[in-house]
Amino acid sequence: MSRRRVAFVIHRYGRGGAEYLCQVAAERLAQRHDVTVLTTCAIDHETWANALPAGESVENGVRIRRFPTKHARSPDFNAMLGHVLSGHATVADERAWLRAQGPHSPELLDEIARTKDTFDTMFFVTYLYEPTAIGLQLAPERAVLIPTAHDEPPIRASVFRELFRAPRHIMFLTPAERRFVHQLFGNHDIPSTIASMGLEPVPDVSGDEFRARHGIAGHLLVYLGRVEGAKGCEELVEWMRAYPRSGEVTLALVGQNVMRTRSAPPILPLGIVSDREKHESLRAATVFIMPSAYESLSIATLEAWQHGVPVLVNQGSEVLVDHVRASKGGLYFRGKVDLAAALDTLLDDPSLRHRMGLNGQRYVAANYTWERVDAAYDRVIEEVAAGRQRPRSPVPRGEG
Repeated sequence: MSRRRVAFVIHRYGRGGAEYLCQVAAERLAQRHDVTVLTTCAIDHETWANALPAGESVENGVRIRRFPTKHARSPDFNAMLGHVLSGHATVADERAWLRAQGPHSPELLDEIARTKDTFDTMFFVTYLYEPTAIGLQLAPERAVLIPTAHDEPPIRASVFRELFRAPRHIMFLTPAERRFVHQLFGNHDIPSTIASMGLEPVPDVSGDEFRARHGIAGHLLVYLGRVEGAKGCEELVEWMRAYPRSGEVTLALVGQNVMRTRSAPPILPLGIVSDREKHESLRAATVFIMPSAYESLSIATLEAWQHGVPVLVNQGSEVLVDHVRASKGGLYFRGKVDLAAALDTLLDDPSLRHRMGLNGQRYVAANYTWERVDAAYDRVIEEVAAGRQRPRSPVPRGEG
């Protein structure tokens, strides 16, 4: 296998689900390829403020080039999206919305255009933001799109129709994501692969220590991720406060507390914690819950299964429902009444929880190994690098 020059383009690096996926993929590829990440100086997706210095650094074998954002996220970007989806927006309107949403970094886009010929393959991660939506179309013959797509209003903007027709290859995280994108964009002719990520073995941690540290008795329900309305957390907090058995349960919210939820039984917002404490919370959990309807993989759900914890997931997410059906590792719910009934079922049946937790463990061990993912990345890199000048060939419509 040749050592290739590979780039990853992403709106921010090493934070959150898609950003973490990009980081671990880049670091693994750097063991056998020359890998560069092109990204912004931003950390906070609400403001896109320049929190990190611009310039080049090397982290874990990966060369990282960061470029400043030009302005913060516009407060009226959601209103602009309404116009974009109305059917009356011009191309200029849609590009203005992308800039307003952020991150807007003209220097990053210029770098993509300037250096594209120095890379054999370029991975563009997450369809939603300007570095991918505009940046990929500056280098389509080298481009692999990792869209992390799910059914949400912005994906229907016409600017994304161009994006999903442009790359040489698309890497999907799940079969559900591929079905959704093919149905929406009709781009079955573009070669595609399903390859998400492998999961490292979980550390040896104690759930008892986590419970003692936070004074938790009784059942523990854990959520991992940004605590925000877009992730379904607003409804989850409301429903758990109204849950008839709330005195028996603590809901630990582990992740950036965007909603500024206050600590009051049964709600325990912990904010951002160390990786070790994250795993301690999962080891301590009775049930893991993912209330988001907008998931393209849900690393947190897979990590919960690694700890043998059954899951409750939002039925509105086809990806999560696919996971649960394939694994038999949990239940799914739609709405407040459904959630209460499903939670009652799990809390009242320890043997069911145990079986579902083991099923989830087996599912992750069988499907989320780095050997599979590494081989898929290497194959795609070689195909794109070797075939940039050849016309695309149709591929079957199946899920293979």
